[in-house]
Amino acid sequence: MNTTENLLIAIDGPAASGKGTVAKLLAQKFGIACLSAGCIYRAITVAFLDNKLFDLNKMKMDVTSDDKGNTLVSINGKDVTDRLEDVTTSENVATYGKMPEVRVKVKEIQKQMGESSLVCEGRDITSVVFPHARFKFYLTASLKVRAKRRFSQEVQHKQDVTLAQVQKGIANRDHQDMTREISPLVRVKDAILIDSSKMTAQQTADKIAKIINKKIKKKLNNPSCKNATSSGKECGSIGTGDFKKPFGSTAFRRYVKVNACLPYKCLYLTSVINKQELKKHRGKPVIFAINHRTNADVFATFLTFPQYKLHYIGKESLFKPKTFTNWFLRSLNGVPVRPNNNLAIIRHSLNVLKNGESMIIFPEGRRNFNAEDALSVRNGTAVIAMKAGVPVIPIVTNRAPRPFKANKFKIGTTIYPDQFTDKNDFSNALRDEMSRLLDGFEHKPKQKKWDKEPVIITRGITFIDGKLLVIKRVRQGQTYYVFPGGHVDPGETTRQAVVREVKEETNVVAEATRLLYKNKSLGKMQSFYLCQYKSGVVSKTDAEEYQNGADLEIDCRGTPRGTFEPLLVNIDDIANIDLRPNVVRDQLCRDIKRYTIHLTRPTKYLKT
Repeated sequence: MNTTENLLIAIDGPAASGKGTVAKLLAQKFGIACLSAGCIYRAITVAFLDNKLFDLNKMKMDVTSDDKGNTLVSINGKDVTDRLEDVTTSENVATYGKMPEVRVKVKEIQKQMGESSLVCEGRDITSVVFPHARFKFYLTASLKVRAKRRFSQEVQHKQDVTLAQVQKGIANRDHQDMTREISPLVRVKDAILIDSSKMTAQQTADKIAKIINKKIKKKLNNPSCKNATSSGKECGSIGTGDFKKPFGSTAFRRYVKVNACLPYKCLYLTSVINKQELKKHRGKPVIFAINHRTNADVFATFLTFPQYKLHYIGKESLFKPKTFTNWFLRSLNGVPVRPNNNLAIIRHSLNVLKNGESMIIFPEGRRNFNAEDALSVRNGTAVIAMKAGVPVIPIVTNRAPRPFKANKFKIGTTIYPDQFTDKNDFSNALRDEMSRLLDGFEHKPKQKKWDKEPVIITRGITFIDGKLLVIKRVRQGQTYYVFPGGHVDPGETTRQAVVREVKEETNVVAEATRLLYKNKSLGKMQSFYLCQYKSGVVSKTDAEEYQNGADLEIDCRGTPRGTFEPLLVNIDDIANIDLRPNVVRDQLCRDIKRYTIHLTRPTKYLKT
């Protein structure tokens, strides 16, 4: 199945119609996440049953899915999954579900997850939450059948109820859902009706999947999509189904390996240290775990190890339709990935490894500029290796590829998954081995730490809900604004400084990505960080700046420190305030105008 859109499947239906089970099966089938609106409502109901004065504004809910598609819910760190199907919860969920503030909170959670491929089920998904979803279904069954299904669930949970009580409860719930003033249960015009009275959950899921695949196939038969494929455009990304390789990709890979490998190694002076470790695994599926420094890492690895059939995953923005880059990357076994599709990434990697081919995986999960960051190993590599039962070969490079500079690939000791039972232990072993390899380089990749404050101060550009995070400063009679993250302590890297100061100044946790462009006024390269908002609220913290806001307080430069106040500024107002450095503000305004940046994290780098 191929599509350029997110695979968003919306399912509505009455109680006990099988929505939850069918949604899990569809999520497993298409390799995407599953979100149950009912679970969220039930979790909030549990919270209110435990505390009738429960404050939704202070609620922190975590909704995740396990490998089997089951929805796991915790509130303020407390797991409530096991209480979601209790009789008491079922009897009260409609009452609390009618509360406007509850429905608003649930929709916030749903829409956050709906930015990526998703199966979502509930009672107002097609009508209110995701009215734009391409695949809409209304799943129902007769009252007797639904009562029997729910009764079987209650018996499994050892609840002391009768079938008549369950049927009466479902009938009352149907009436409440269909007659409530806010977001009642309705079947929208473009939702396909599925009656599951005489079907099992698996049969129902297969029927819905068949309808979805038929629609996708019809789209692929459209001449415009055919032309796109022949020109190198793919109609899908991970999380949206299967993929077609560009025409001639196999022949192109062979051509590159035969004609480009030797010239590349000679031009870039490429060498491999500890080749003997690789010979053990020739002809077998393995995972190449490599530190990620530049966009050229994949191509360099592909040409350095031509004897392996390597696959890799890249961010979707690199695979722009109808471009040579898109065709080129896909021809080299590249596959685009949509954000937050971890389950689909795992499934794709497992399929590659089961076919006897190998994967390139960057354990830190993103491109990093510093050696220390390369050791921030995430658990994704461990999960894939342990599920597939294939070894991981740690590899580090000493520099970004440069012509006529010694480019070394250093092979570490193979890590076998059968030696570990916990993914965290596996990741720690991988990190330790990569750390050992980096320490062994004669010229270790540079990790810039400032012995004193740099002349050019790094700034963090952070967007939250489409607004720019700034710090209002009142200092020596002047009122102006600055970007958070402007002070670097001795012994810190610039990335560490930005993340620390954004949190210290605003109580917001952000993850920074470095940006570079020429500061014409200084004649130097300016360094900035674009911060991805992670969590927290925009408020003052216990940072030193807030302990005493008087102008008489002296900072490390011997000048009055002044006062600080975190604010969120509308994008349209950025150009009208004294936001410093002005060169950053002006460049940001140009980028916003050019790229229409209204996202949590802008997708374009600042440019000259």
